[in-house]
Amino acid sequence: FFTKECFHKVALRNPAQTRQQDAGRSAQNLGWCGFAMAVVATVPLSICWIRQPPEAAPASFRSAVSVLAAACVIEAAAQPWMISCLRAGQYAERATGEGAAMLARTGCMFALVTVTGDMLLAFAAGQLLFSAIWLGWFLWLNLRAEQPYWPRLENLREGICKEHLVCLLYTSDAADEEDSGDLRVQSIINKNMRHA
Repeated sequence: FFTKECFHKVALRNPAQTRQQDAGRSAQNLGWCGFAMAVVATVPLSICWIRQPPEAAPASFRSAVSVLAAACVIEAAAQPWMISCLRAGQYAERATGEGAAMLARTGCMFALVTVTGDMLLAFAAGQLLFSAIWLGWFLWLNLRAEQPYWPRLENLREGICKEHLVCLLYTSDAADEEDSGDLRVQSIINKNMRHA
């Protein structure tokens, strides 16, 4: 969650000094940054836990950690498409997808706990199902969009616009206070530009 949220929050801001199309590409690239950070954090930690499980860990611990790591990576892969969805104002659609994924996760966990009695593995499997539905939902919304987003090398090479980079570095509480509901952050950017 923490590896993705900072990129997600900044991506939803509209830089006033950047063209809308360029800001959109920058936001999607931020989504890929969140995905990369999630992979970098998830894979080494998972390997560490698998190689050195706690003494009281159940027999399914290694399997559960592996499944949960895969679920984290799959969920993070949805970031660019989720950002595109939210930038298009599809908040209700996001809530619908999240609700469906949570119901599926709960049902999966209940069924597996009932059958196997293994709470840890049931949780991991439920999270994997949640992540698969989460990614599939945003890909489906993307297919229905007027201008579907698909990653292209030339777009990734454009990187992240300067204003988004400044927002990434601006992490004080003042940012939250000044950031308005309509995503305008020009006052924050200008303040940081003057102090840069």
